Amino acid sequence: MIDEKSREAALRIRAVYLWEQDGRQEGRLAEYFPKAQAMLDEEASIDVPIDEATAARGLLTRPLANQPNRK
Repeated sequence: MIDEKSREAALRIRAVYLWEQDGRQEGRLAEYFPKAQAMLDEEASIDVPIDEATAARGLLTRPLANQPNRK
């Protein structure tokens, strides 16, 4: 389990990444936190090892959600 400080850092990093990918619109960073939180929550529920670069790009949100566990 990840501690609260690490979870907040991951959320902030993901939100900023999404914001930057969407053109860094001034005054709109806060809008990206709910999407970042949803992505992190979904990734936390997946029982498969995840590399951080893939997670940061958001590439694991829909594809693995419907896949059977691969152990």
